[in-house]
Amino acid sequence: MLLSRIQPIVASDVIIAFSPSFFRVSGTSVTRLKGADHAGCFTKPLLKGIHRMSIKTQAYFILLGVCDSDEYPKHLTTPVYHSTTAALMNINGGGLFSAKKELVKNTTPQPGQELSAEADLEKRTLHFFIDGVQQQHHFVNIPVPLVFAIDAYHCDVPIDITFWGEETQSHVTFEGTGHNLG
Repeated sequence: MLLSRIQPIVASDVIIAFSPSFFRVSGTSVTRLKGADHAGCFTKPLLKGIHRMSIKTQAYFILLGVCDSDEYPKHLTTPVYHSTTAALMNINGGGLFSAKKELVKNTTPQPGQELSAEADLEKRTLHFFIDGVQQQHHFVNIPVPLVFAIDAYHCDVPIDITFWGEETQSHVTFEGTGHNLG
């Protein structure tokens, strides 16, 4: 299923919390700066509905997913993947991560492919897509309220936000295998 956006995305409208000493936000791109340790960028807190974030990058170590909205401030300067409330997919290897552990692997995205995360806050699920193709493994029992998170390790490579917003319906076409956090 192809996604399209009606209004242009501006990263600063999507990312509401980030450390300016660790990230640069420009147009539709977020870039982790040299000299910074692990750090996260976060959206506004979400309480209900189905929401999606899609990114493209040439970087080889970026995690995309969600974490508890009450917990994100401490992850402005520490790795989001340390969080027991984080549900993330790694671009490098396709692994699903929570609480510093890789749980399982989906398909490995290639540089420049679009990685999407879709959170259904009523069902409390987080599904992943690569170039619109749903991946087998997903998370269940995700926290609500939540924030979308980008956890970047690779410096000076832009992460382009290609889609961000609330969906009227889910793009999930099969249930796959669900995994709990932590």
